[in-house]
Formats: sequence, structure tokens, C-alpha cells
Amino acid sequence: MFVSTIRTSRSPKASFHFHKEYIKKRVHKAVSASESVSTKELFEEMRASGYLGAHSTIRAFVSRIREKKNTPEALLELYKEYIRKRLEESKSVSTKKLFAEMQTNGYLGNYNTFRAFVSTIREKKNTPEALIDFHKEYINKRLEEAALKSVSAKQIFEEIKAKGYQGTLKTTQVFLSTIRTSSPHEASLEFHKAYIKKRVGEAALEYVPTKQLFEEIKANGYLGALNTVAGFVSMIRKHKSSEGPPSISQRFSQQEGRKEGYQ
Repeated sequence: MFVSTIRTSRSPKASFHFHKEYIKKRVHKAVSASESVSTKELFEEMRASGYLGAHSTIRAFVSRIREKKNTPEALLELYKEYIRKRLEESKSVSTKKLFAEMQTNGYLGNYNTFRAFVSTIREKKNTPEALIDFHKEYINKRLEEAALKSVSAKQIFEEIKAKGYQGTLKTTQVFLSTIRTSSPHEASLEFHKAYIKKRVGEAALEYVPTKQLFEEIKANGYLGALNTVAGFVSMIRKHKSSEGPPSISQRFSQQEGRKEGYQ
């Protein structure tokens, strides 16, 4: 009864579980700084904080932590950022040379674990996103030559695949979508529709070829295809023909509108 009363009246700090996180942090910090901390030292620190347990309990727990910290993966953890940076700076550096550098810097792990980590990083550099970087200049050029929306992602994909691309169609589609959505408003037909309608409306005075209209809006930033413009112009002309010829006042207004150009 007396023992039970003592146990239930103890503060949380008296128990070992209360101090577990503190012990882990102290041991990890010491390993990271290449320092050592004794279990006796930890025991005294915890006693000062209210711990009422045995030194042997702490010693056993610290031993388990140190065993985990000495695994090949744990030994490598401190150097991972440096390794990533070195591989980014020098893609041609050999794994053996990098391993020698790590040993000079205090790495105590084995070569096989190190090599496996380096291999993982280099494999990630081979993702479809990385591979497409080689073809981005070609894709941009193709879109400029063929007009922004007159060439499909599938067609571009097959072309760069023939040039050695090993990525996916999906990656190609995402990249093309990025280019197209980042294009200015002037690149789309929508921006030029009012101007085209005004120019086609002047057809009663002077016929304007679709090719000429295409060149005019292209000079003003349009990046679409000729056949897109042709389809829109054809629709306007059909509508205009159903309305009949313009009046004299309408013709005068059209002449003035032509002088104004883009407004």
C-alpha cells in the first residue's frame, strides 16, 4: 500500500519515458558533432531534471540508439545533402572519387551503401522530365514554324521519340500545355476576332484574301494556324452574304474603320 502510494504520487519527470526524447536528441546531436556523451553524464542530467530511475535503464536505451546510429544508412545521412550538391555541380564525377572525398570528410560507412545512394540520385536524373530538356529547343522551334495549335502533342512526341526521347507522351503534353498557356493574349484568335470582322466587313469595297488577313494578325502577335483563321473568316462571310449588300453610310463607316486599324 505504501509503495503504491509513492508510485502514484511521483511526478511525470520521475519516469524514464518522460526523458526519452531528450536522450535521443542529446545522443543524435553528439554523433552529428562527432562528440561523445557518456551514459553517466546523461544519467546525472536526467536526475537533475527529476528522474528517479536506474542508470542501467538509461545505459540500455542509449546502447540501442547508438546501434541504430551506426547502421550504414545512418552513417550516410549526414552527407546526403553534400553528395546531392556534388552530383549537381559535376555530373561526370565518378562514384569512387566521390567516396574518397566523403572518407576525407569523415564518412565511416561502406562503399556499397554509398554507391547505392549515388545510383538512386542518378536514376532520378533520368526521369522523363529531365530527358525532355534536351528537346525543348526543338519543340519551341516546331511550334513557331507550324503555328501554335496546328501540331498535336502526339505528333511532337513521335518526332522527338525518333530523335532518342525516352520519356512519355504525358510529359510531352504537359510541356506543350505550359508553353501554350503562357502565350500572350495576342497569340490566340479570340484577341483578333473584332479586327477580322471589321476587315471582312470591308469586302464589299475591296475583297480581302484570308491569307492577307492571316499575315496582318500574325504581324500583331497571332501564333495560330492559317486554317483556323480561314474557318472563322468563312463563317463571317456566310453570315454577311445572308444580310445583303451594305448601305452607302455603312460603306463610309467601313472606310473610316479601315483607317483606324487595331483599336
